[in-house]
Amino acid sequence: MSGRLRSLLVALASSVAAIGLALAILLMPWFTSVGVRAAKAPATQELGKHAALDAAEAARRYATGRNDTLPEQIGGRAAFDAATAAHLDDVRRVVDAARWVTVVALVALWNLVAHAVAHGTQFELARGLRWSGRALLAVAAACVLAGLADFTSAFVAFHRVFFPQGGWQFPDDALIIRLFPERFWALSGAALVALIAVAGVVLLMASRFVRRLFEERDRSAGHAPFGD
Repeated sequence: MSGRLRSLLVALASSVAAIGLALAILLMPWFTSVGVRAAKAPATQELGKHAALDAAEAARRYATGRNDTLPEQIGGRAAFDAATAAHLDDVRRVVDAARWVTVVALVALWNLVAHAVAHGTQFELARGLRWSGRALLAVAAACVLAGLADFTSAFVAFHRVFFPQGGWQFPDDALIIRLFPERFWALSGAALVALIAVAGVVLLMASRFVRRLFEERDRSAGHAPFGD
């Protein structure tokens, strides 16, 4: 395997792992709670804050595979219907796939790092981390531009990619919409972009660290200088 190919694999694995870990943060209970409150979800006024947050947590747990059922009533009112459950089943499949892809990327990255250390090819590792950092910053910038230009269109395009079977559109009075309005997803998107940007910066810093740590050793051993 050529050095540039190994660098490319490092870039791919680290980028996928970074995005997967960023998504994992957004799927944590505290983010759902903060997001619903920050978005001033209509359900917090209709059901009361505590009941609405409990409903949002129930939806999160179902979508992430922590629960196998959804409450049919909340506070004596109808909660999640069959259409909502069907969509959350689709979400669960996407979440499960993202988890597996992230785990595979982390395992691949670990092996690539181990190979670089064992064979003295840290320059390939540093180059791959640098490519990944730049790619993630470019992705973050592109997402910011898309969101600022037309968030609704970007939101719709995202759903059409990951949920091509449909079933993700609901009437305005559906509980899932009252719990997670567009403002919630705008905040989630902004948080995801921020995490991706931070990951890009961290990978660039890691690349510089690896380069400085092993540059003298590689030069004395006759390796090619660092570069793209």
